[in-house]
Amino acid sequence: MKLGWIVVVLCLASLPVQTAAQPSSAPDGAVTAAARALFEEGVRLVDAGDFDQAADRFRRSDELHASPVVAYNLATSLAEIGRIVEASEVSRRVVRDAAAPQAIRAAAQSLLDRITPRIGSLTIRVVGDPEGVETRLDGATVPVALIGVARPVDPGQHVVSLARGGEETASTSVEVLPGGAAEVSLSAPPPPPIATVAPVAPAPALPVVAADPGPVVPAAALVLAPVAPEEHHGSVLEEAWFWGVAGAVVVAGIVIAVVLAFTVHSASPVSGNFEPGVVEVGR
Repeated sequence: MKLGWIVVVLCLASLPVQTAAQPSSAPDGAVTAAARALFEEGVRLVDAGDFDQAADRFRRSDELHASPVVAYNLATSLAEIGRIVEASEVSRRVVRDAAAPQAIRAAAQSLLDRITPRIGSLTIRVVGDPEGVETRLDGATVPVALIGVARPVDPGQHVVSLARGGEETASTSVEVLPGGAAEVSLSAPPPPPIATVAPVAPAPALPVVAADPGPVVPAAALVLAPVAPEEHHGSVLEEAWFWGVAGAVVVAGIVIAVVLAFTVHSASPVSGNFEPGVVEVGR
């Protein structure tokens, strides 16, 4: 690997540098300057042995300003952290770049020759009821086109799982040796039954019967009969005849009382100027 890092140092000067002719406010100049700064930070991280962070900086730099120098250093850092499959793809990109310096292309081919034999393969099979099932490899979704066929993978331990509706239904781990092949099969359980509600039959519609309006009478022939006043059934105290009878009874009572009074007084007369003369015989 030391040869690779020597190439890095020699090719560092090949990156475009922002000059005075390019104003700092120019978008292209700012992006190029940022890409160069990220590349230099990646080189410092390589010197410190932090290849994981170095790969991150080289990847960012390459996204801002694609360069075979940056791509080669990204491939080298990925190989150091065991991401062999991605490192091989980046190396192939550099090798196929006709505009890349010959030294960089040769270094990329040398790296590719060293790491390719270490790439393993993994076949994932799904049995049972795969409808609506998502297959995952190390947390990443596996395309349906890769189910049941061998695919390149990095050597080491891997986790294969199935999920339906976001809920994991099966999981297993498998180890792939450098340059080796492995196969794993997972059973997908049937989906849970869907609760169904029996439809309620609508009530039968009642037949509509039109009422017989009867014979039509012309408006001119209609005669409005007088409406008799409503008979009022109130209290007997509100009746005139009741008070007439009551008054007659009271008057009769008074007359009878006067007659009786005079009759009593006539039986025992009192002497007075108005009484008839009475002859008294001596005893």
